[in-house]
Amino acid sequence: MQKADFDRSIATARGVAGRLKPGAAEVDRTGAFPRAGLGALAETGFCGLIVSGDHGGMDAPRGLFASVVAEIAAACASTALAYVTNAVVAKAIDFAGTGAAASRWLPGLMDGRLL
Repeated sequence: MQKADFDRSIATARGVAGRLKPGAAEVDRTGAFPRAGLGALAETGFCGLIVSGDHGGMDAPRGLFASVVAEIAAACASTALAYVTNAVVAKAIDFAGTGAAASRWLPGLMDGRLL
């Protein structure tokens, strides 16, 4: 990944974080599932950030994933936790799942339908 692509991705993550921050305290206060925040991440393609290109993901390096998580966590920890959970499940299926499991689950995990 080129530095310019990395920087664009971080700028996108900061933009999403800016949208999340105003509602973060309410999400925490009510214990609501951060569906809107995860939807915003799915819109950017970030829900497939660490999934391989073979399965339709972005195949981004772990350093970019960590940087995106840091940006999101600074704005809304609840969204960041749910995002990391989603990403880990998607990566596990990507890495070790059968072709049938990948076909069944990865599209919905990456586009936000299964969040």
